[in-house]
Amino acid sequence: MRSQRITRACRRCGADFHVKPAEVQKGRGVYCSWACYVTPPPVPPLICDYCLTAFQVSPPCERKGRRFCSQACAKALLPVCGGGPPPDPNGLAAFRFWLRVKKLPGAGCWLWTGSRLRGYGSLTIKQQRVRAHRYAFMIAYACTPLPGFYVLHACDTPACIRPDHLHLGTQQENIDEMHARGRAYKRGMRGEENPRSRLTATEALAIRHDGDTSTESDAVIGRRHNATVSQVYGIRHRLTWKHI
Repeated sequence: MRSQRITRACRRCGADFHVKPAEVQKGRGVYCSWACYVTPPPVPPLICDYCLTAFQVSPPCERKGRRFCSQACAKALLPVCGGGPPPDPNGLAAFRFWLRVKKLPGAGCWLWTGSRLRGYGSLTIKQQRVRAHRYAFMIAYACTPLPGFYVLHACDTPACIRPDHLHLGTQQENIDEMHARGRAYKRGMRGEENPRSRLTATEALAIRHDGDTSTESDAVIGRRHNATVSQVYGIRHRLTWKHI
């Protein structure tokens, strides 16, 4: 004789199915099948603040704080602001920030004189490392860029923090500008042909000459030619600039 069964609705698909009372007492009998049990619950779509289109975000962990379906919608509604509270342009931090700037005459760059990381100015704000040009943009325009936007240079000078030399863009736009301006590395480029080169052929020959004819350390030679110790070492030992 078949035991008594209870009719229940599946929590996932809503279909009716039969289950034993003992299974219900154990907290089971919630799903009609294994497929419904392992299927994740549906995630409600997000609504874009600009175009009001419903969109999904994958993975779901990136849903937090997401307001737009695309970068185009984000730029259209909030071209510069919206990423959080901006720093106080009249505060002590901003005052001290602008003291570490060397302004070139005319429309030249404003070079950051503080610490640098890979050529870009760097400083610490509330125990976090911040790029100097990004902080200059935040002060000048009283805003914080939205997530996914970067502060790009129009002058191709990493140490420049002049606000009118800076603009917002995505990572893809940054890559496109790099290729359009010929700053992208191509296989086979040597010496001054390489856009990443920080020295000229004349400077490299002078460093090699000083290394071959003197007993000075790499640090001393580097300070004389405005080069790093690793650059001087590579040139002296023919690891770099081998073609000259």
